[in-house]
Amino acid sequence: MSARGKIVPLQIQLLGTFAVRRGEADLSAPLSANARRLLACLLLGARPAARVALVGRLWPDLPEASARRALRQAIWQVNASIPGLVRRSRLRGGWPARTLCAKARIAK
Repeated sequence: MSARGKIVPLQIQLLGTFAVRRGEADLSAPLSANARRLLACLLLGARPAARVALVGRLWPDLPEASARRALRQAIWQVNASIPGLVRRSRLRGGWPARTLCAKARIAK
């Protein structure tokens, strides 16, 4: 939000040079490559993603414990830079209990 209480949209550029901006502020600088991959995966996915699926998709060659640690660190980094963007999904009815989603829409 700006000083006047107006909501400033978050802009995320996934193609070309990765960038996350809110107004003139660049929020992408502190994000690691893992955090950027997580954010891209969640934004491009049509549904919330199960943590186990994200671990397998983003870090297939790491041992499971290391991949889960990488996921936790990536979630923390994204939410430290852009509070509340990645959150646990509270959807029920067939959705796994441990899912994540990005609170964002893709503008057309």
